[in-house]
Amino acid sequence: MVHDMLLIMNNGLKFIAKSYAGLYKLKVSYRSIGYYSRPALFFSHADQRIYKKELAIGVIAFNNPEVIKQQIRLLNKYLKDDFEYYVFDNSNNELASLKIKEICNKQNILYVKLPPNPDYTGIVGHSHGYALNWSYYNYFKEKYRYFGLLDHDVFPIRKTSVIDKLKSEGLWGLKHIRDSRWYIWPGFCFFDMEYINNAKLDFFPWNGLDTGGANWKTVYLLKPPISDLPFSCAKINDLLMNKYSNWPNIMIPKSEYTLANEKLLETDDLVEFFGDWMHFFNASNWRGLKCSKTNKIKQVISKI
Repeated sequence: MVHDMLLIMNNGLKFIAKSYAGLYKLKVSYRSIGYYSRPALFFSHADQRIYKKELAIGVIAFNNPEVIKQQIRLLNKYLKDDFEYYVFDNSNNELASLKIKEICNKQNILYVKLPPNPDYTGIVGHSHGYALNWSYYNYFKEKYRYFGLLDHDVFPIRKTSVIDKLKSEGLWGLKHIRDSRWYIWPGFCFFDMEYINNAKLDFFPWNGLDTGGANWKTVYLLKPPISDLPFSCAKINDLLMNKYSNWPNIMIPKSEYTLANEKLLETDDLVEFFGDWMHFFNASNWRGLKCSKTNKIKQVISKI
């Protein structure tokens, strides 16, 4: 009797869970359709230049004008490709947005203020996924041969070419692996749209994969894994205290980086290097740390 009652309760809970999951997916899908058709709150007059270049690069800005300023500087200095650069502003700080827009206007950069983000979960990957998808479907889909996305705290550190890599592999970026599946981190990902047959892209988290993982279904599952990038890491204070020419000598062991990702060390103190690029953690301070490290970032990249 008791066993039967427990079985009925268990089946009932499973039904409720499945129903809730289905409703959640339906709600997300419905809100996504509505969101992606919303107009931008503002776009710069530089908009008339779009679609004329072979490579488009989009960045999602979030509350940090200085990193956008430095990213523009270093892309212009080191990226050999003829590229169009878009800044999609997802900031929730009005003053930061005004400064980002001012920086873009001064340098004739394409600036787009995203519509209010519909995410209601509080999960950072969802908010970022909405912003990335809106940007792609409103500005990039079927308009460029080569297309890529950068986090606002990713910078080139020497002369490099994205298009050369895409001509070789078709997909390129920082590969992440979860279990037996791989995907490209959307903070550093590039696509040859002909290679993927203009597949439907989705930069949402999905089924245990972080932001960008939903592309597993339509792209990565169907293609061979991309090559691993040369990878190293250093502590930000060590970079500050050393000349740029000495940086390769102060890289920390891979084991220490692994510990940092497992929360045993402070990840925000580390800087990633992959290929010809570097990445600072948490430049927008979305983790809510007491002290911003924007000044440290500025001092480090001033050495490049």
